[in-house]
Amino acid sequence: MSETKDDASLVGSWHVDYIEGRGVVDYSPAHYQFADDMTVSGNASCNRFTGSYQLENGVIRLGELATTRKMCPPALMEQEDRFLAALKRAHHWKTDNGLMYLYDADDVELFRGAAWEGK
Repeated sequence: MSETKDDASLVGSWHVDYIEGRGVVDYSPAHYQFADDMTVSGNASCNRFTGSYQLENGVIRLGELATTRKMCPPALMEQEDRFLAALKRAHHWKTDNGLMYLYDADDVELFRGAAWEGK
């Protein structure tokens, strides 16, 4: 398993630049935020989502996610499907040089991205 930083490094808003090694659609709104109140939220590429998470021994466990249900262009909808499927498999993370990396239980990189500045 990759080195996991303390829980505080997970808290923040992160833009998604890659989903499982594939770049995202240009100017994609895909991002996620882990809050210190144990909620996770963001934009899965087209629709907003929210849910909860737990941390135990450096492992992230996501609860069920609620999403809005609007339609977007096919490329964003496909990306959103990949985003939500990958997010459900999130297991651990690391931050390095201002980037956040989320990994699955097999240490496969799910997401990579920088701090999110948008609203």
